[in-house]
Amino acid sequence: MMTARTVCFIIAWIFLACFCIWQAHRMIVLKKREKELEECLKETDISIMLSQIQPHFLYNSLSTIRELCREDPEKAQKALEEFSAFLRGNMESLRSKVPVPFSREMEHVKHYLHLEQIRFGDDLHVEYDIQEDDFFLPTLTIQPIVENAVKYGVGNKEEGGTVWIESHREGKQIIIIVRDDGIGFDVDEFEHIPIQKDGRTHIGLSNVKHRIEKMVNGTMTIHSRKETGTVVKITLNAER
Repeated sequence: MMTARTVCFIIAWIFLACFCIWQAHRMIVLKKREKELEECLKETDISIMLSQIQPHFLYNSLSTIRELCREDPEKAQKALEEFSAFLRGNMESLRSKVPVPFSREMEHVKHYLHLEQIRFGDDLHVEYDIQEDDFFLPTLTIQPIVENAVKYGVGNKEEGGTVWIESHREGKQIIIIVRDDGIGFDVDEFEHIPIQKDGRTHIGLSNVKHRIEKMVNGTMTIHSRKETGTVVKITLNAER
C-alpha cells in the first residue's frame, strides 16, 4: 500500500511532467509565431523598399518613354520592354521569401541601369567586373545600392559619372562592391540620422544592410567622401 508521502511524490512528478509538456508546447508555439513574424517582416521590408524605390523612378521612366515615343519610336519600344522586365522583376521579388541567385539579381539591376542610361545618356557610364556569380543573396540587395549610386551620386553631378559593379571571391568569402564617382555623402549622418528632410533614407540602404545580416549572416559597409564618391562593400560566406 502506498504511503501518503509516496502519493504526494507521484502527484508532484505528474505536475512536473505536465508543466514540462506545457512549457515545451509553449516554446513550439512561440517558435512558430516567431518564424511567421520573421517571414512577415521580410515581406514588409521588401514592400517598404519597393515603395521607396518606385515612385520617382517610375515617373522618370514613363516620362522618358513618352518623350521617346515622339522622337524615336523604335528606341521607345526597347525602353518599354526594359521597363516591363523591370516591373516583372519587382513582382517576382515580392514573392521571393528566400535568397535568390546573384545572376538573377544582376538581371534586374541591368534592366534598371538600361532605363537610367536611356534617361541620362552619355552622363551615366556603367562598368561590370563580375568574376564570381555562383552564390545567393537576399532579393533586392544590389538594385537599391545601384539606385543610390545613380540618384544621389552620379545623377547629382553636372558632368555625370560612372557606376562600377564588381564581385569576386577572397578565400571563403564572396565580395560584392558597388562604387561610384559621384558627389558622396556624410556616412555618419546616414548612420545616426537615417531620415532625411524628404522623409526617406538613402533608398533602402538600412533595409538592405539589415536583411543581409539577418538572412545570410553577411555584412555591408559604406565608405563615402563628399565630392569623391561612395563605395558599398558586401561580404558573404562562400560556404553556407
